[in-house]
Amino acid sequence: RAMCEAALNASVRRFIHFSSVHAFSQIPTDRPLTEDRALVSDPDAAPYDRTKAAAQRVVMGACDSGLNASIIHPTGIIGPNDWKPSRMGAVIQDIATGQMPIILRTGFNWVDVRDVCRTAVNCVEMGRKGQNYLAPGSWGSMKDISDAASEVVGKKTTYLQLPLWSAYLALPFAGISSALTGNRSGLNKGSLHALDVQCRDIPGVLAKEELRHTSRPLAETVRDTIDWMRSNDRL
Repeated sequence: RAMCEAALNASVRRFIHFSSVHAFSQIPTDRPLTEDRALVSDPDAAPYDRTKAAAQRVVMGACDSGLNASIIHPTGIIGPNDWKPSRMGAVIQDIATGQMPIILRTGFNWVDVRDVCRTAVNCVEMGRKGQNYLAPGSWGSMKDISDAASEVVGKKTTYLQLPLWSAYLALPFAGISSALTGNRSGLNKGSLHALDVQCRDIPGVLAKEELRHTSRPLAETVRDTIDWMRSNDRL
């Protein structure tokens, strides 16, 4: 809200808001997720989802007040130059170094950060005021990521897949470990919910047609991410 107000007061020419696929209700999961899907409104929804939806409503309201804004909804962003790293960056790091021999039998729609950035740059000139754009990649399982990592490092990286429900049993222990070590856990209720209730079919037609959005293969993203980690002493 403060950023929108500042942009309006400064007569900013263009405003690009980064939202998330999670701003949209994922139910029904068996239908394509497009920009006309309702925003999350359930008060019991995951906090991350609620805040993304709330922020979008603020930006759309600012558009009504004259802000020339567009909204981009990436799916799960992964890729090189992940300095912090992000949760998924840490997962890829652990898989590549053999520290995650057990993975979950699940997946998500992953998009390369470089593809999202290119689409965002295009959106500055090509995007329509008040329009939101889904920027997907492709759906890939954790095994797909593990297999791609194995190709890069030249050895098997994971050995066992467990069903998603088993991860819920580990939540209390992940919380305790995070509290003791001070490290952010890659396992939490919100992230598991995102994997549990998701739309796999995200066409992204609007971004492809209006913003020239494209997405590279998942294996290429994993390869480039691991190569970047090697070059920057992250492995």
